[in-house]
Amino acid sequence: MSKLRTLFWFFRLAWPVYLAGFSTLALVVFLGNSGYYSWAYQTWLNTSAAFHQRLDFAGPFAALFGALVAGRLSAPSRVYALPTGARDKLTVAASQLLPLCLSIFIGYLLGMLPLVYLTFQSATYGRLDVAAAFVGPLGVVAFAVGGWLFGLVARTALLAPVAFAIAFLATVLGYRGDAFAGVLPVLYFLPPVGLREAPTLVLFRIAVLLLAVTTFVVAAARYLERRRFARQFPTPMSFLVWVPLLAMVILGVVQTPRLFIADGAAFTTCERRDGVDYCVHAANAPALQAMVDAAQPVLATFGTGSAPYRRVDDFSLIGYDAAQRRADTFYFDVAPDINPQTVIPNLAGALAGLDACYARPGLDTESPEYRNASSLAARLYQQEGTSSDGPFADVSREDLQRWISANRSDIRSCAVEAVDIPAA
Repeated sequence: MSKLRTLFWFFRLAWPVYLAGFSTLALVVFLGNSGYYSWAYQTWLNTSAAFHQRLDFAGPFAALFGALVAGRLSAPSRVYALPTGARDKLTVAASQLLPLCLSIFIGYLLGMLPLVYLTFQSATYGRLDVAAAFVGPLGVVAFAVGGWLFGLVARTALLAPVAFAIAFLATVLGYRGDAFAGVLPVLYFLPPVGLREAPTLVLFRIAVLLLAVTTFVVAAARYLERRRFARQFPTPMSFLVWVPLLAMVILGVVQTPRLFIADGAAFTTCERRDGVDYCVHAANAPALQAMVDAAQPVLATFGTGSAPYRRVDDFSLIGYDAAQRRADTFYFDVAPDINPQTVIPNLAGALAGLDACYARPGLDTESPEYRNASSLAARLYQQEGTSSDGPFADVSREDLQRWISANRSDIRSCAVEAVDIPAA
């Protein structure tokens, strides 16, 4: 029987598993991205990261189907897998791994297509980070090959759930913090706009995954080339195959590569309203109008002449680096999944002096200074159909602005002990 005919013969035996793997991976990835579909807009940064983040569940399922294929085709009851028969390792690997990896790989990419399409439609800045995205497809192949090696050794499909559990444990470790970020494809934290995955991290992860795939294949080849295909205790040489991968993993854990770096020169989109500049990172341009509409009424109520801020900037413009913050700028959390209205209490509190109150050691929340600052913040945040409590509740905007202008210094230092607002 030729090698090509052998490949098709093995495929006929396991095609339901390949089809199930393809369908499951596509569905798991599609559902894993479902939280992004309702976002106001997409960013290439997030989509690039999603390629490897979906391995949190897709990876274990790939390992499961890899173990199912090997367990189904390597069972001792198979006439071509008898303990007394030697098998050509290249034929076995090609006939099982090629259709397995192709079905898993294509299913994974198919599940990513809707998110990529939405990003093409709404993203306003950047492009796909091919290297960071490549970690995802490469990772799913590594999980599949690792599961296949497990099933090859187990020689039964009944233990495939164990392969799933081991792979799931590996992905869970990725959410434990920085320690395993260099060796596992799932990150515990995704960089916001203004940051990106460090090239050293991406390249190191790709190297680890390529070495893992190579190690799994070599280990499988050594297992297959034994004359008697019965369960045997591994030889010392079999352990040596794993040394390079183990050394790489230890290096990645002990010396974790830097995770994120600044995105470089930030391209900004700005709008000027009532003497205040509102600016966002170009990737967040679709959120600019919503940010202006949310922040402008609060600043207008406070009085732009009295406000300490001449700008309202997207945090992404400084790469979330607190050292770059300017005193005349309020930094706004802008992201596709953040409603600008949820950030407005922070702006109102900053204008009312609550930040200064929090910085004062030992200040009681029942103190007049804190209560007056809180009341002013609530008044600034007051929207139509709501009301605030305290001395500012029923004060007109004009009277409020006159009082703020006369007490700016005390407000900024959280030193307003009494509120006396005479009517105009």
